Amino acid sequence: MLEVALDAAKGKEVSVGYLDEIRHIAANNPNQSDSYAAKYILCAHAAHYCDFVEPDYFVNLAELLSINHVDIRQCVMWTFATILPIKNFLTPLLIQLLFNSLKDETLGWSISYLFRKMSENDKYISMVPDTKWESMSELLFDKKLSEQVRTTIVYTLSQVFKVRRMVALAPFIKDKFEELVMVDDLPKRLFIATVNALHMMTIVGAILERKTMDRLRQLATNNDAAFIVCIHELLDFLDHKRVLSNAASFMGNSQVKKELTVSQAPSISCCGEESSEPTSKALSPDHKLGTVGYLDRTFNAEVQPRMISFGHSQVWYHSALQRIEKLTALAKTGQLKDQDFDYLLTKFRETSFLGWTKWKTESPIHPIIVTAFRDAAMAEQVISSDIINEILSQLIDALSDQQMRGVEKALTKTNDSAVKQNLIEIYALYVSKGYHVKLDLMSLERNLQDVKTCLTASYLFFKAAVTEKRTFSDRTMRILCQVGMRGEYDIKARNNCLWALAYSIRETKGKQSISSELINNLIEILLSPEMSIKQTAAAALCYYGMDENMVLSAKVLEQLAVLLSEKDQNSLDNIVSLYRKMSKQHEKIPVVALENLARLLQHPEFSLRQKVIWTFKHVVDDGQELSMPIVDLIDLCLDDQELHIRNPAGRTFITYWQDQLVRNGIQISALEFLRQLIEKDYNLPESILQLIEICLYDREPKISSTTIAVVETYVRRRPLRKATIVCLEHLLTTETPSVPNIIAILKTIVGTGHILSKKVIHILGQLILKTNDPNDIVILLTFADRHQPLPKLIDELLRQIYFAQVLKYSTYQLSIEEAVTGLIHLTEQGQQLSFFVLNTLFDLLKSANRQSSLIPIILNVISNGQNINNNEHRALLDRIFLESGDCPSPDLMLIFTQLSRQNQAIPNNVINHLEKLLDNFSINLFIIEIYQHLIERQKPLDSSIIQRILKLLEWNFWKKWSMDFRHRLTSFFNALANNRPNDVNQTHLPSLLRVQQSTAILRELCSAIHTLAVHHQNIQIRTINALLQLLDGEIDTSIQETILKTLKLAQSNSRNQRNHLKKCLPLLDYDPNLDDQSFLKQLRDIVKIGKKLPEVYWTRLSHLLYSCDLNLKKEAATILALTLSSSPNPPKKILDAIYLTLSDESISVHTLPLLLSSASPWPSSVIDDLLYLVQHSKQPTIQQQGKQLLITQKERNVKVREFL
Repeated sequence: MLEVALDAAKGKEVSVGYLDEIRHIAANNPNQSDSYAAKYILCAHAAHYCDFVEPDYFVNLAELLSINHVDIRQCVMWTFATILPIKNFLTPLLIQLLFNSLKDETLGWSISYLFRKMSENDKYISMVPDTKWESMSELLFDKKLSEQVRTTIVYTLSQVFKVRRMVALAPFIKDKFEELVMVDDLPKRLFIATVNALHMMTIVGAILERKTMDRLRQLATNNDAAFIVCIHELLDFLDHKRVLSNAASFMGNSQVKKELTVSQAPSISCCGEESSEPTSKALSPDHKLGTVGYLDRTFNAEVQPRMISFGHSQVWYHSALQRIEKLTALAKTGQLKDQDFDYLLTKFRETSFLGWTKWKTESPIHPIIVTAFRDAAMAEQVISSDIINEILSQLIDALSDQQMRGVEKALTKTNDSAVKQNLIEIYALYVSKGYHVKLDLMSLERNLQDVKTCLTASYLFFKAAVTEKRTFSDRTMRILCQVGMRGEYDIKARNNCLWALAYSIRETKGKQSISSELINNLIEILLSPEMSIKQTAAAALCYYGMDENMVLSAKVLEQLAVLLSEKDQNSLDNIVSLYRKMSKQHEKIPVVALENLARLLQHPEFSLRQKVIWTFKHVVDDGQELSMPIVDLIDLCLDDQELHIRNPAGRTFITYWQDQLVRNGIQISALEFLRQLIEKDYNLPESILQLIEICLYDREPKISSTTIAVVETYVRRRPLRKATIVCLEHLLTTETPSVPNIIAILKTIVGTGHILSKKVIHILGQLILKTNDPNDIVILLTFADRHQPLPKLIDELLRQIYFAQVLKYSTYQLSIEEAVTGLIHLTEQGQQLSFFVLNTLFDLLKSANRQSSLIPIILNVISNGQNINNNEHRALLDRIFLESGDCPSPDLMLIFTQLSRQNQAIPNNVINHLEKLLDNFSINLFIIEIYQHLIERQKPLDSSIIQRILKLLEWNFWKKWSMDFRHRLTSFFNALANNRPNDVNQTHLPSLLRVQQSTAILRELCSAIHTLAVHHQNIQIRTINALLQLLDGEIDTSIQETILKTLKLAQSNSRNQRNHLKKCLPLLDYDPNLDDQSFLKQLRDIVKIGKKLPEVYWTRLSHLLYSCDLNLKKEAATILALTLSSSPNPPKKILDAIYLTLSDESISVHTLPLLLSSASPWPSSVIDDLLYLVQHSKQPTIQQQGKQLLITQKERNVKVREFL
């Protein structure tokens, strides 16, 4: 048997039949050696396949570990760790022995794992003294220990920190972790685990040393993605910023996201809302508005102006005029300094001018200043924009709209070229300051073609096109194009013309009307040596091509592609938008354009990269061939920092390679061939492995499953690429039928140390819940748990499965009881049970001996909202209930109550059986609730049963019932009134309608009576009298409103009730729209019949105390005094009104006595008002009443004592 144990320790599977024999030997064989050998087989097999091993086999753990075979000892430790939730065989001596073995080369990992599992269980963590945990932290610095052992120790101490963070041990652990990250060349997993632990500590309030922060920022420059991510998460939390550390600049060089993008084809294809395509709007030339100049003909534009020196030329002058004249002389020689210009500008601004030449003052200062500015400019000094703007503003301000209309009229009529030139200058100047171009520009076409006047004229065309959105005739557009083409015109004029033309093309609705000659001329301009001219012509062509009805020739598209190598952002945006529009319309894009577009995939501007990658997506979707350099550049986009680049890049990459697979004929036969090569130990190249990854997502199930089989064969011989692992993990999120094969592959790679992502672990947890046979997933998660702590929810899922195994296989009663206790605890915390555990529990419920212990678990499951949809399970519960006879347990009864609460159907035979149990006072609370649900759902219920329940409302019975039972009875009564009013018996209502009842019960009963009145049921006189008595008591406002509504309905339903309630009509006829005088009359009638006012009356009465009508508020105060004279606790609203009106002596004479009977404490303002009344009131009665009130406050208030 020992040989079998050794084979099992190496992972060899043992048959189920042989395992059953081994379990029998382990439990019953008197031969100790055979028994131990059997236990070794069970432990070894359980370590690899998560089989059940009886916890009591580990009572002598030290003896089990005495075997010489280290593999078996390792398996014993793995299995021992699983039984901790059931049995505790640990002693201080054994803990010391295990601690000493942490340095064992083979057992260190499993023992460190055991300590980690102990740290996750409160009953074990206290068994290890703090000094032992401190000693364990020293092992973190022992480089002789394996990385796995040291990493597991970090996980262990992190958990200890969480549990013991209020004692001195916690800061000690934190300091050790900070010390650990300072160590150079720390293994990767150990470092990441330590940083994550520090992150957890800071979340619960720990403060890191500054040197630790500096060290982390330094290490963030590491190129490893995992390093960067864990450090950033910690630093971001501490600094409350998204990007803060030095590592931010290194994110672009890392391989953080590539695998997640390439492999996740299904999620990529379904997340269009996360990476939506940019809009197709072309760039407007509005950005050109402030960049086009036209008033530079006076001076030599080629001469660079001289810079202004600092300082001033100030000497003592007797007047400002003398100083300005001196500065004018200096301006002619170009010697003005910056402060001289400032002084001249200040003096220029002191007054304004009117008209064209007449100054507001007769002083010659202004013309002198302007002359100085002109002379300085002639001397090639720099004139600041402030000076130019000030002069222009004053010139423009002098012009009126009427004058401008005169200029427009003169422009259309004059034929004198010199005059027209000057008028154009004036008009352009005015337009540049915001005046809308209203001129008929056809009159300027000749000036536009004149080399001397074209600059200013072109500006007017430009402004009209941009700001007025004018569209020009074909003739005008051809003139604009001709000016733009010809080199003899000023470069700025050419640009103005081409931008005017571009904008006109953009605004033209039917672009079919644009002549081909014009388009051909624009194409010719693309060959211009002037870059700005080419770019403007390209913009015009892009606006033309962006129309969905227009198609540009391949020649034009190739010429535009040349401009993609330029750096002008606006030009690039326009051209890229054009290509993307073409790709969306399934038009073919030239190869040269695709090559130049691909280079823009690395452009720093996000929006540009986004348009380009979407262009390639459409191109690939249409099946257009790409060169490998382009594919490589798309591949680089998978590392892009922006999701909206990575996602479409991933889609494009996947679609391209899927098309390649189809084109190249790599189908199932090829995959089978690859598997044969792998079986012959052939090393596949990276390109083939990439194709395999793409085949994993093939929509054809047979291809996908065959590919998974290829990967399964490959993983047995060689380690998988990280990208392949990510693909497999992601496939778990899909509805692939190959989940078992994927789990088998993941088991293999997790066994080699691969760390599963949190997302995959949670997916596996969901699969555990839904599958009837979760053993493979349990094995996978158990292997994963040895390398990384699982989330608490997943750990509890594994624990519930282990508890189910104990219940199913254990022969030790104490173990079974512990498992029951464990499942009860988990379900009480709201955890759902997996299908496997539920099936196990219901299988065990078939045995009568197990029912009493397992029923509480089933009750918790149903109470947690977990549906019992299995017909066999429901039938079993029904059978158990019926077989329980006259004494089912409260838990069993509550199960059916919970099912009823969840609107699940209760079988008729169960419903019929309930009637026999109605007199069982330990469970009839639940029976009545089930009957109530039947009534509420309009299900049949015999009237005799209803009357039996209503009898329980009899006062002699009522006094005996618990509060819960009383609530259930009144709730049942209310449901009956709502759904079967004819079956309601009012006999016992008067005795129940008492002020002493709880508010909830009174509300329920009054609501039921109101419902009866709504259903036109006759409300008995005794019940009406009881309601009237309630109105006179201290009851909730909502109950008052319900009673008033009920009485009003009752008096309208029956003549007898109307006569009986006749005297109460003033009380029932409350109308919020009634005028104040009528309202007070109604109140007097209510006072006469001696009824207490409901809350709604008190509210309005209190408002009348603030009335401006003296008679009204006096009357209100009188009524108030009459109704509250005997009340020890006036309503709060009334008291507040009394407090605020104490100084009003017209009503305080009536309201002051009410304070004597009030038991409520007074605010300090009341004391101040009373002191004032006693000292200053002209009414002796008020003074006397105020003094009496103050005497009552003598012991409580120092101010009152001093006054008295």
